[in-house]
Amino acid sequence: MTKACIQTYPDARHFAISAKIPEFSNKNRTLVVQYSIKFEQDIECGGGYIKLLSGYVNQKKFGGDTPYSLMFGPDICGTQTKKLHLLLSYQGQNYPIKKDLQCETDKLTHVYTFILRPDASYSILVDNRERESGSMYTDWDILPPRKIKDVHAKKPKDWEDREYIDDPDAVKPEGYDSIPKDIPDPKAKKPDTWDDDEDGIWRPPKVPNPAYKGPWKPKRIKNPNYKGKWKIPWIDNPETSGIPMLQHADVLKFVILCHRFFPSSEFEDDPDLYVLKPIKYVAIEVWQVKAGSVFDNILICDDPEYAKNVVEETWAKNKEAEKEAFEEAEKERKAREDEEAQRAREEGERGRRGRGYDRHYRDKERYRDRYRKRYHPDDLDDDHVPCLQDNYAYLLHDTDTGTVGVVDPSEAVPVINALERKNQNLTYILNTHHHYDHTGGNMELKARYGAKVIGSSKDRERIPGIDIALHDGETWMFAGHQVLVMETPGHTKGHISYYFPGCGAIFTGDTLFSLSCGKLFEGNPEQVLS
Repeated sequence: MTKACIQTYPDARHFAISAKIPEFSNKNRTLVVQYSIKFEQDIECGGGYIKLLSGYVNQKKFGGDTPYSLMFGPDICGTQTKKLHLLLSYQGQNYPIKKDLQCETDKLTHVYTFILRPDASYSILVDNRERESGSMYTDWDILPPRKIKDVHAKKPKDWEDREYIDDPDAVKPEGYDSIPKDIPDPKAKKPDTWDDDEDGIWRPPKVPNPAYKGPWKPKRIKNPNYKGKWKIPWIDNPETSGIPMLQHADVLKFVILCHRFFPSSEFEDDPDLYVLKPIKYVAIEVWQVKAGSVFDNILICDDPEYAKNVVEETWAKNKEAEKEAFEEAEKERKAREDEEAQRAREEGERGRRGRGYDRHYRDKERYRDRYRKRYHPDDLDDDHVPCLQDNYAYLLHDTDTGTVGVVDPSEAVPVINALERKNQNLTYILNTHHHYDHTGGNMELKARYGAKVIGSSKDRERIPGIDIALHDGETWMFAGHQVLVMETPGHTKGHISYYFPGCGAIFTGDTLFSLSCGKLFEGNPEQVLS
């Protein structure tokens, strides 16, 4: 427990590190595994768990395929996966806990503790508070179940599972079937202008017969023989009782014989179920889209009280100060973003007026320039820049002013190379959404060119380096070109598209593909259609 810690860096990487420790066996001892993790970043998708390794490990080749005895900690992906993993190894196979455990997802430090006792009972604590408890015998599918459903059982033919039946004593009223569905309207009157010779015999129109009740059905009554819904019965698992699986007719005879000659053949729990192979290494092996997670205060011991005190001396003493500092930093960040956004709007307004957008001051030449900018695509060049393995960024160049923007730069180097080939500078970075394969180049491009990062106000906490946060329906100006901001949620909740009406161009990110649409990670089809 020093001031040192382990932090993941850079983004979109697989991280693997291990440390050898004095060998620890939990045979007849309590095992306590504890550590703290802080997701300083918006991780998007990645793990924050640790592993305990047994036996010999080549640490230089340690990775995801290396066997482990225990895996414990959070795993986050989008808004759907917020899982707290807990896997134990038994006889060479890994078994996950059956319970659905949820992890913390904020950007503050949290301490995760797992306690495993010699009676196979366990406890899971988060920030020194018990989150879950139980037994390995019931909460893991490690040992065969004591009871299984009888696969040979069949519902008896006389089993009544109908709760209500037709009343057998009900009798259909005499003449019921002769009641017509429609009858002549008794209120109808023959028109005065009706001529039987010319119009034929007048007949009143038909109306629904109030006496008609539809086809006769007997009254429904409670079934006196109702036994409820039939369920497959449970029987002793032959795998755990020493009784081989036999055909149903032979089971009774064989069970009697087994109990006569093998009275001790009942199910027995493995008393060493809780025992892990001696632990020799502590390791971290995770994949993260966004890096920046801080691992600290990793503890392996046999004293839960000592582990609790460690949490009180480290995390508990600093949690309020950390929370206050985080909230203050968030306020300052949002204030800066609001200030930048307001400044950008004011600059855009001044630019529009300076270019002759105020009808009171522009002349005919300026009007022609405005018309040409808005309705002729020749003034706005676009160029595709291949990035990563299957992505494209889009360079936008206003030929009149020389202003350059890039849409969704997943990495910086290809964009930099394209700009250098054209001897251009970068003014704006437009992001449709926060995913790394659309924002991965933001910070490097911003640092190199001083470009402004633009994105959705709903994603201001997830888009790296955002300077200008736009809202749905807002109009933004790109070098005199009108840009309409459109919310297109579904792929992500903050996804937006940029529409250039003057050029007829729209940049939709991962909302639309050729003949398809993007995966709905944070939304649903109804949102996309709306």
